[in-house]
Amino acid sequence: MMRLLILTLCFHLGVGTISWPLPYGVLASDSQIDSSDLAVVSFSPSFPFYGNTYNSVTIQKDGFLVFGTSTKKVYSDLANVNNVLLPSLGVWVSDIQAGKVFYRLSTDVTLLNGLALMSRRFSDFSATFTPRYALIVTWFEVGTAHYSFEGDFKTNTFQVVLTTDGTQSGVIMFFDTIEWVVFEDITNYAAYTDIESFPPEITISTKVGFFKGDGATKVLFPLSMTKFLKRITLDSNVGEAGVYVLRIDSSPVNVTFAPTTLSPVTVETTTTNQASYQRVFLTLTFLGTLFVILARSKLTDF
Repeated sequence: MMRLLILTLCFHLGVGTISWPLPYGVLASDSQIDSSDLAVVSFSPSFPFYGNTYNSVTIQKDGFLVFGTSTKKVYSDLANVNNVLLPSLGVWVSDIQAGKVFYRLSTDVTLLNGLALMSRRFSDFSATFTPRYALIVTWFEVGTAHYSFEGDFKTNTFQVVLTTDGTQSGVIMFFDTIEWVVFEDITNYAAYTDIESFPPEITISTKVGFFKGDGATKVLFPLSMTKFLKRITLDSNVGEAGVYVLRIDSSPVNVTFAPTTLSPVTVETTTTNQASYQRVFLTLTFLGTLFVILARSKLTDF
């Protein structure tokens, strides 16, 4: 049990170089989407996505990214999920009319090393995976067209990170605060505090997922277009609330933790297993003795 505890602590410390969300905004030297509601980012090397490679991606203010095009798109372009003709990654596809969208393409060594370390924890990436860059996009306190009317100040904050070594590509999505989803026939979001109590006939369009761009090929998050999508901040596929990691150079797949191995700094190379067990035994004996002494001392205080 003692050894298991030690390994667990080392494991968590090993991934502590990445915390979510990543820094964003002015202090992170981000750019911001302008009045055209889009930003085009060029890649080198090209970014593999869903079986193809792309030299650029366009950040759309309506919560998604489109590969290989520089034209403005809106959430209604992804309305029919069975006929999406845009190779796209939907982080929170919805009608966004308020808030800010920040982005930067980073080659910061510390960040890339952290992303490499995180990715290598999963068997879906090679043990030598080394990203060349990372695109960080953050939708900060974004709201609907109804924002600021009739007391409606609900906002969402979420972030997506794209990274690749030119062959393997990964995405990390982090949903920080989710206070609204898009209901096509309801405008006053402030009046509805309990989204999950809505009747099933209410149409919900907000979705999270990946679209190959050939029409029907897609991978959607299970809660997409349901009243339970707000729970996305509580769920995870990697054990950290609101965080989702997938490999996306081919068909998007959930990552799988690789078998746990000890890094050299956690392995004792100068002692035998028997000596290690003896130290653990002596430590437990000392702690037990100390506990008895303290307990007796406490009893004499009454």
